[in-house]
Amino acid sequence: MSTKTNTTKKATINTASVKVQFMTSSKDFTETMAKFWVAINQMADKKLVLQNNLRISQEWAELKKDDAEAQAMYLADVEKYQAQYDAFKKDYDERIKSCYELITDELYVAYTTSEEEFKKAIKEWFSAQKIEATPTLVGFMTIAVGYKNSSNKQLFKTGNALSYKAKTTFKNSFMRALAQLMKDKNALKVDAYKYTYVEPEKKNNKKSK
Repeated sequence: MSTKTNTTKKATINTASVKVQFMTSSKDFTETMAKFWVAINQMADKKLVLQNNLRISQEWAELKKDDAEAQAMYLADVEKYQAQYDAFKKDYDERIKSCYELITDELYVAYTTSEEEFKKAIKEWFSAQKIEATPTLVGFMTIAVGYKNSSNKQLFKTGNALSYKAKTTFKNSFMRALAQLMKDKNALKVDAYKYTYVEPEKKNNKKSK
């Protein structure tokens, strides 16, 4: 009986070791990255709260199925929370789409070509943002986007590397890795937004019969 050795390359993402100077970056770049960071954290917060409220209302609507008046009240809540989430998601998608404009087609094409081409493109991309792309920075982004993400790898295998989904997955991976790095390096001004979880209001105080 033969044994198969797992040779999958693993990488530890350590932002502390990355040498990079963000003070020289362009104002548009830093503003876009801050906008992206705030958006993804607000989405995580808002989605969690609204989906929990939605779930609670749906559960109460099911429990009150023998009470038409009470059930109607909870179904109205379901509709309200769904509408709130849909509106927020639409605004979020527009905000994120504008941030994705920072990622060039050349960067993505290089990513789908080879690791060496990707490293070269990363260096050129950072230079355009007025940032010196040190070897540790290039290496970090290569690992964070290339090895950490499995979704695009699967898309490449199926021949869908140029699909909208593949491009969007890449942009999201690249932006998230870079935003986290900048946050760890205190290079993002996002004090206006603090990530907080708000416990959903319990729905057991409504009228029941």
